This record gives sequence, structure tokens and C-alpha cells, in this order.
Amino acid sequence: MKKTFLLLSLLALPFAFTSCGSDDDNGAPIGKALSDPEFKELADQYYTIELSEQSEQQQQQLEELAEQIILKFGEDGKAWIYSKNGKVVENAEECDNPRPESLAPKVRGLKYKPEKWYVYVGEYTDGGEKGYEIKGAGNVKIDGNKITLSFGDVTIQNLVAQIKKSPITAIDIVNKACRTWNIVQTKVQVEGGDLEATIGKTYQNEKANDLVYIAQSIDAEVPSIQIAENLQEYGRYTKIKTISLSRTGAIEINYANNAKDVGTITGFDAQGNITLMWNGENLSNQYISGDLGTTAKIKNNYLVLSFTSEVVAVDIVKPYKVELEFVLEWAK
Repeated sequence: MKKTFLLLSLLALPFAFTSCGSDDDNGAPIGKALSDPEFKELADQYYTIELSEQSEQQQQQLEELAEQIILKFGEDGKAWIYSKNGKVVENAEECDNPRPESLAPKVRGLKYKPEKWYVYVGEYTDGGEKGYEIKGAGNVKIDGNKITLSFGDVTIQNLVAQIKKSPITAIDIVNKACRTWNIVQTKVQVEGGDLEATIGKTYQNEKANDLVYIAQSIDAEVPSIQIAENLQEYGRYTKIKTISLSRTGAIEINYANNAKDVGTITGFDAQGNITLMWNGENLSNQYISGDLGTTAKIKNNYLVLSFTSEVVAVDIVKPYKVELEFVLEWAK
């Protein structure tokens, strides 16, 4: 009897999130309770360290790292370290300028100095007197606007930091969505291209985060889209471990092979519409580009996160419209 009840519960899961109707969803599964994440208050602001604002001695030390460092501590134990013209962490990845103002149009006739940016995302814990310990990077100790960095063999004390207000307003959906999530269900919908009708598939449990299985499944229905081949090219032919959002304006998709999609959230409204930019081709997946829209919804303690993207296929004149809908449960 218990086994039958469990099977019926699993079968009900897709309809709990994809059907239309009341928000009550009587009998639908309930995810983990969304209490405040451990480091919620730390995500109220982030820190920018400029080389030019430090003492002569600090500048000499900081030059070993970077011209500018941006530190973002997420609500749920993820830290984003951005650095300009220098790698703070050895295995940081090259990225586009992460600052939202970098999207502003350039004024014609002005010359711009080329900048090279890097980003590292790692888990952090509160190390007490040592400060925040960022896995794979080092320690960051914060005392007001004074920051001490201990990265590798370099320790620089009392750097002056600009404290920036986090760009995302702390409304209800933001407070609930900004944390780290595990995928429990994935729905893929493909239309356009050479298709006469929409193709839709839903994946649950161990298949929900398995991009190898999902890609092969969709390719069997729509061979010309070649998802498996493209994911292999991007280094994303694997599983998604977690998806993290932060009010500091950062997002990360963490893959099982240590690849990462890293982006800057520039807007998140009360209706759940998210605007974002991925920080470089090497830090994005075209199927999760969200160029046609990204939305978030909290339902039954789950986050329903949807990316609608336009995908061009070889020898197909009209692009495909691909919607990836993830149903996520709090990872903590």
C-alpha cells in the first residue's frame, strides 16, 4: 500500500507545477520550508576594491592580484569574486565586465582601455576571527569598509572598499528565490524551426538534472536541433548540480564537471520577470540563455525557474524556440 501511494505521489508531481489553476494545489507535493538563508543579511550589499584608492604599500601588494576586485557574498553560502586585469584565484575563468553599467551604450569617438575580467565562484563559511573562508580561494575579513584579503601567499590588510547596495529589491519573491537550489523536475518544450507541432517532455528525479539523458531524448524527437552535440561543444554534456541566485545581482549554474554558467542579474520584479546577462560565451549555455525571457515563481516551496531561448540550427531557416522549466527544491 505504501509503495502504491509513493508511485501515485511521483506521478502527480509534473501536474503540480505545469497545470493551470488554483495556487492551493491541494494534495500537491510540498518542498522544504523556505526559512531565511544563513547569510541573508550579508547579501544586502557587496564590495568593490579599487587599486587607486589604497595606500602606496597596499597598491604594490594589490598589483600582484588585480586592478579592481568585486566581492559578492550570496545568501546561501556562495561567493562571487570578480577581478579586473588579474586573476585573484588561479582557476578563475575569463569573463565579460560583470557590472550592469557596462551594458550602457558607448559614446562614439571616445577611446576605451581594454579590460580583462575574471570570475571565481566558490562556497564560503563563516570562519570567525579568520573572516569568511571561500573554498579554493582564501579568506576575506570584513570590518565596515575595511577588508583584509588572504588569497594564496598574498595577505593585504585593511583595504578600503566601496560598499555598494545590492541592486535587487528585497521583495517577497526575491527573498524566497535568492538561495541555492536542486533540480527535481525539468520540462523541455521546443517549437518553431521545422516543427509543425510543439514537442514537450517532462523529466523527474534522477533524470531531471541529467543533460545527457535530456539531450538524447529531445534529439530523438528533433534530430536537427542537435542538443547533445552542442552541449558537448560547450562542455555542458553532464548534470546540473545546483542553481544559485543572489540579491547581490549574481547567478550561477554549477555543473557536475565543474563547468559554470555565471551571470549578472540586472532586474527581478514582483511578477517574477528576471533580466540578466551571462558573463561571456564560456559562461553560458545557449539553451539557458533566456534571451526571449526568464521568469521565476514560488509554488509549494518550490522555485519554478523558466528560460525561453532562441536556438539556431544548421539548414533550418526559422530558429527554434526552446523553453526550459526547472522545478527546484531548496538545497539546504
